[in-house]
Amino acid sequence: NVVINPISLWIARHGEATNTADRRYGGIADFPLSLIGLQQAENLAKEAKQIGIRHVLTSPLRRARQTAGIVASLLQDATLHVIEDLQEWNSYGVLSGLRAAEAHALFSDLMRAANGLPEHPSVSILGSEPPEIFLHRVEKAFHSCIQIAANTPPRTCLVIGHGKFLDVLALSVLHASGKMAYEPAHLYRLDYTPQAIELQKHPRKESTKDQSRREIMKIYLVRHGEAED
Repeated sequence: NVVINPISLWIARHGEATNTADRRYGGIADFPLSLIGLQQAENLAKEAKQIGIRHVLTSPLRRARQTAGIVASLLQDATLHVIEDLQEWNSYGVLSGLRAAEAHALFSDLMRAANGLPEHPSVSILGSEPPEIFLHRVEKAFHSCIQIAANTPPRTCLVIGHGKFLDVLALSVLHASGKMAYEPAHLYRLDYTPQAIELQKHPRKESTKDQSRREIMKIYLVRHGEAED
């Protein structure tokens, strides 16, 4: 049997963008980081330095590139890679960048058909990227990241992406169970082989008060012994 060593990399969502406070639809709308997002990126950079990140892979959208740039500038000797396919899902189409009230005023029929919920996965918006094309792009982006990570020391690559992109990566490409709640600018470690995938959140230091509130439960899974068939 051939033993395949896992390829390890870190992934993170970009810091908070200005559309969050303005309550504007995101998608491919190219918003910069908010003041909170800039601070989150600084905190991410400090964690990345402790881990020893050498390569930062990022989406071309400004909120991700800003986050990646802050991380790379603190690391000094890190290499920055812009990967076009890491771009967020264009799920909002013509609504990208609009507030809900603006969307209702400009595209009343469309918003009525979507029941006022254009962010729902089952809703298709004019000008949006079809789900099957987006899924193919996520797969392509992941393989691009794996190729770079395979040629670097373990766990020295950081991939900075977007919320919907990382959701589809975890659930539909990597087939992870459950739903990952990707906090802005928080590290997750991915250990990958073609046969097995492990994705886990990187722990941050907590105060004694926070630790006392948190209950940890470990579940061990075992497959049954060989059956007669």
